[in-house]
Amino acid sequence: MYQNEDLFRIRAKDYGDYGRLLLRKLYSKQELAECILPPGHQRYRRPPLDNDRFEYLHKAMATKFRISNLHYSQFYSKLLRPKLSDFLNDERKRPNKEASLEYAYQLSLEYSNRWSSKYSNELPLEYSNRSSSMYSNELPLEYSNLEIYAVREIYED
Repeated sequence: MYQNEDLFRIRAKDYGDYGRLLLRKLYSKQELAECILPPGHQRYRRPPLDNDRFEYLHKAMATKFRISNLHYSQFYSKLLRPKLSDFLNDERKRPNKEASLEYAYQLSLEYSNRWSSKYSNELPLEYSNRSSSMYSNELPLEYSNLEIYAVREIYED
């Protein structure tokens, strides 16, 4: 039990997924982005995660997957630790990735708005107002102005 939540009730497909879900329950997003796995060392810039809460992870892992104390250290060092360290590395990258995706989305909207304003006067009337067009059944609404412009060129030839 951690903060009135039973850690054994967390469903996961394997030990790596369970470890990632446990880390998300035990630590905040900021801690996951700024810290490394314990035990830390002085040579590392990042501080280690809180060791007391990390013990909850060890106990939950060993109990849920029925790993004996004799074999748990090898399980942790060979199998679980690489997955958790990769997870922490991905968590550090996540805000940058989300920001870059948002920037790319905004950029694509800007370019599509520029393109549509540039070529909207060249489109025939039936394509410029597709909602009330008698040809609206011919072209699905997913078509962008670029595709409609290309279709218009093909049929005019």
